[in-house]
Amino acid sequence: MESCCGKDCLSCAQGPELGCAGCREGMGRPFTGPCEIAACCRERGHDFCATCTYINGCPRWAGREEVPERERRRQAEERARRERLAEQAPVLGKWLWWMFWLVVPRELASLMTMDRVVEILPGLDLAGALLTVLCGLACGWFLWKLGPVLRDYRTAALCQFVNVAASVAAQALGLRDAAALLPALGLIGLGMFRDYKVYHAHAQVLTGVDDALAEKWRRLWKYLIWILWGMGGALLLMIVSPLLGLLALVAATVALVAVAVTEMVYLWRTAKVFRGFCAPDGPEG
Repeated sequence: MESCCGKDCLSCAQGPELGCAGCREGMGRPFTGPCEIAACCRERGHDFCATCTYINGCPRWAGREEVPERERRRQAEERARRERLAEQAPVLGKWLWWMFWLVVPRELASLMTMDRVVEILPGLDLAGALLTVLCGLACGWFLWKLGPVLRDYRTAALCQFVNVAASVAAQALGLRDAAALLPALGLIGLGMFRDYKVYHAHAQVLTGVDDALAEKWRRLWKYLIWILWGMGGALLLMIVSPLLGLLALVAATVALVAVAVTEMVYLWRTAKVFRGFCAPDGPEG
């Protein structure tokens, strides 16, 4: 059986080792192998490279003898990656699961410290502030435990600890109004950097395992940035038109809640992926 590039598949000793059944049945088929030459023939509507007018200057065809070695390296790298994931999956599954359950008390703490809620239930802000600190420390600890998997998790954990410590210090010093503005902006910036590291770390560990979910984490970060910009714009708009500014701020707040709910769903799905992850039993075919 002749291959796309002109080799005799039946006389190839590397086919069984690489799990290649030939261009028609194996590596050349969509989604079952990475042979660039077979894919190129399929895209251009050729059965063989010999019928292509660009064969003489084709770098793929010129490197056809290297295809088996490239495939061998690819399979070795994929096996190593899957074995590494199999070691990391229990850690990811455990601590991402804890982070999922942390979202509810974290959002509850934010609700308890809102001015409107405190006006109705005086004294609730103290309990909310304490719960906020505890949730912040727990989040930092969970991220720290994920650090051995990816350095970005540890960076995010350090940002989280600094954020909690700075918030507690600001409260203890009783900083108000203008004096609290600069620290508040610093904490917002640090929080955004932390979220960036966390969301992209989730995307990185999911890449190659669940690419669709990885891309959703990246998009969620973009949505969060747009919402924060929207909240800033709403505050500026309140100077010109208090009513429009207030409506814009309410809309941005609702969107922020939607992001929190989406984050909770994605965390649950990400934890589920790794809690159910298992390495392949044999070599890749």
